[in-house]
Amino acid sequence: MPASLSQHLNNMHYDYEVDATGLKCPLPILRCKKGLNEIKSDEVLKIIATDPGSKKDFDAFCRQTGHELLSLQDEDGVQTLEAKKILMHFVARQGMNFYLFKTKMASLLSLSRNVV
Repeated sequence: MPASLSQHLNNMHYDYEVDATGLKCPLPILRCKKGLNEIKSDEVLKIIATDPGSKKDFDAFCRQTGHELLSLQDEDGVQTLEAKKILMHFVARQGMNFYLFKTKMASLLSLSRNVV
């Protein structure tokens, strides 16, 4: 590994690390999802995988779930992803008013009870 790349990887901050080396699809993505569930919003997950399809899968996963992909490296068959957890919010509309909820269930319960 070139010294500059090695230095760059060592200087990156992460809050939780998941080792998915040796695992095949879909396990690296499932471990990624589980790792994101372990951290708080705005914290960073680092995941290491060796499955050749992981790089493409991680990129698609972050785009679909709204988490921020900070880095995605592929060095000698080892993919290293760093992603920031983004808290998902749901917007609900009632009449002319819009409401922001942390979970879809909270929005459904509040609107069904007219509690908003």
